[in-house]
Amino acid sequence: MKWTELRIETPDRLREAVSNYLVEQGAEGVWEEGTFPTMLRAYFPPEQAEAVQTSLVVYLGSLRELYPRTQRVHVTAQTVVREEWAEKWKEFFQPQALGEQFFLIPKWRRQEGLAADRIPIVLDPGMAFGTGLHESTRLCVELLETVVNAAEPPRVLDAGTGSGILAIVAYKLGARAITAVDVDPVAVEVAKENCAENNCPGIDFKVCSADHVTGEFDIIVANILLEAHLQSLRAYRERLRTGGKLILSGLLVSQRETIRAALLANGFLTVTFLEQGEWLSCLA
Repeated sequence: MKWTELRIETPDRLREAVSNYLVEQGAEGVWEEGTFPTMLRAYFPPEQAEAVQTSLVVYLGSLRELYPRTQRVHVTAQTVVREEWAEKWKEFFQPQALGEQFFLIPKWRRQEGLAADRIPIVLDPGMAFGTGLHESTRLCVELLETVVNAAEPPRVLDAGTGSGILAIVAYKLGARAITAVDVDPVAVEVAKENCAENNCPGIDFKVCSADHVTGEFDIIVANILLEAHLQSLRAYRERLRTGGKLILSGLLVSQRETIRAALLANGFLTVTFLEQGEWLSCLA
């Protein structure tokens, strides 16, 4: 079967926004390679691709208005065979260290050996976001390592679970009462499969946003975009137990003061930031 491959060369700061837009437009898959700039490859049925490319150009124009100093984004299209792209993206997902304690292994390379001094996580992201390669995911893992206490297993909410990688990390660190939610039902199915692959039973999966979750949590971790955080801050506050910890990621360094002000307005009085490249995470 033939598909149209859209290739988008984008500055790193726009990578996640453009990826999300492509998924919203119905991309069969979106793969990333390289940084500074990033090459995104998105795949659409040929009869849909022209309209998507036109709307993408308009969307990119709106992003340039928000970030006027950002380099121009280049978009090209070509016809490919499904079997070619279904496997090619796997070349860019390599076994690697993650945080201080983990070693991330693609499911299709699990026989290549583990790092003896690290906790293995076997992952197949499928069509969900969150391979552990992105800076925002790495920052979340670092913060989870500092706040999850296995001696007092916390209740954890993973809001926007994607591939399930952060729920897996929380479980491996000692959390047991974990709820993982995502508005994308495909992501929830992928997360379920990855959690089963890593022997993380008992995680409660839901297709919804944080706004529709009930109960209270000791830790809430959310690796999503700024706009989604701003919409959900009240829900985070209501779902977090007194003394609980909130980890937010998927933020750009340039958005630091925006998220700080929003957190303060919602009663989060102490905010600590971590940076990696152009990406920012915070602990409140």
